Amino acid sequence: MFKPNLKLVTNRFYLLEPQKQHHGETIVAQLKKETVNKKYSRTWTKINDDGRSDYWRDKFLSIHGGEFIKNGREWVWEDTAKEPVKEELELVKEELELVKEELEPVKEESPKTIYIITKPDGEEEEIDYAIHRYCKANSLDDGNMYKVLSGKRKTHKGYKVRLKIEGE
Repeated sequence: MFKPNLKLVTNRFYLLEPQKQHHGETIVAQLKKETVNKKYSRTWTKINDDGRSDYWRDKFLSIHGGEFIKNGREWVWEDTAKEPVKEELELVKEELELVKEELEPVKEESPKTIYIITKPDGEEEEIDYAIHRYCKANSLDDGNMYKVLSGKRKTHKGYKVRLKIEGE
């Protein structure tokens, strides 16, 4: 039975390329980080007693990193990933906060948008809130009012709308 050559099965187990057995079937080697230093486990055996142990050590290091140290007859794996010291982490957090403060733009209050709505009888009304709320209160279609505002339409049910220009 043929099994596909998969690289990642879960977060912890990796299937490497198949290894041929004498009867033609294939098996997949699992190199587990948790059992590499446990004597006589499948991973330990691959790393220490297998005929291709150099190959398996290289494969293991390419997957998990770290280094192997010769301890008498056997190889012992050490994870050389340096864990950051708490003081270093605090310094990095402080620097990050300082950079964030420098990068944050100063929020200036933008002037409110004021609309001037001209009713069918000619009376003008100023509103400082969204057009759709005015339309809902006066049974108007807000989409058509926005078209009047953009200039695509002249009026909607006799209503006109425009932005208030400073100095008006």
